[in-house]
Formats: sequence, C-alpha cells, structure tokens
Amino acid sequence: QEKGRDGTEEMQKDWQKQNSLLGLDPDEQEQRRGRKRQQKRQESSQEDEEEEVYIVRQKYAYCSIAFSVAQTIILGIMMWQCGIAPLQINPMVGPYPDALSDWGGKNSVNILEDGEWWRLLTPILLHAGIVHLLCNVAVQLETGAFFEREWGSLNWCIIYLTSAVASSILSVIA
Repeated sequence: QEKGRDGTEEMQKDWQKQNSLLGLDPDEQEQRRGRKRQQKRQESSQEDEEEEVYIVRQKYAYCSIAFSVAQTIILGIMMWQCGIAPLQINPMVGPYPDALSDWGGKNSVNILEDGEWWRLLTPILLHAGIVHLLCNVAVQLETGAFFEREWGSLNWCIIYLTSAVASSILSVIA
C-alpha cells in the first residue's frame, strides 16, 4: 500500500513540476485538471452518441401481438371444447384433428364444392396444438413484430392477410 501511495505522490510531484515549468500556480493547475476531466467526459459521451440508432415507424407491434393473443385464446377454447387428443393421434399436444375442420380449417372439398370461401382466411388463427402454436407465435412475435414496427401496422396487416389467403388458394388448387 505504501508503494501505491508513493507512486501516487510521485505522479503528483511530476504533475506539479510539469505545471510549474509552464508557470501555472496551484489554482491554475486545478482548473487545468478540471478542464481535462471535463474534456474526457465529453469525449466519452460523444462516443455514446455515435452509436447507430435504428428508426422504425412505430414503437409497438400491435397487430402481431393481437394475432398472437387471438391464436392462443382460440387454441385454448378449441382444446377446452373438443378435448386434447392422445399423443399417438396428435403429437402437437392439441385437439382431435376433426376439431380443426369444425373450427374452419382449410378443407379443399368444402372450399371448392360447398363454397365455404371463408376457410381461405380462418386457418391463420388455427393451430394443431401447443407445439405448433408456440413455434408460430415465437416467429410472429420476433420477426413479424420487427416488420410491423418497420412497415407500420396497416402495411403489415395487408401483407400478412394477403399472404395467408394467397397461400390457402395455392394450397387448394395445387
């Protein structure tokens, strides 16, 4: 500890000697030290300010969150109403497969022959089970929310819904 004190005292003596050579009295020396400290603070704050800022259209992804909540609620109600299928029947830990069709899942025969066109849109809210839901919601809240903040909610909804309907149409005719 004494070496550390001696080292500090030696540094102060060197500083004082340097300042005395410049013709500075002790008050001017203290002012000079204060200016140096302030300059260092300003330099470090300028480095902080130079960090890249990514500007997005909106702060929150309202639609991504709303779709995720709706999908979770619908799966919960579907499982409560229709029951949970054994893992041999549904390894996604969800309802029986009939429940998806009853709740509006994409069924090409019903769409083409019975004119149930609404089945082109409803599959975006339905999931085969908890595993399927968690994977989709994770991507939707990460990537989907990023693009919604980037593009805005209206543009994101248009793209999201158009993709959903277009993929359902292509799936039906393929």
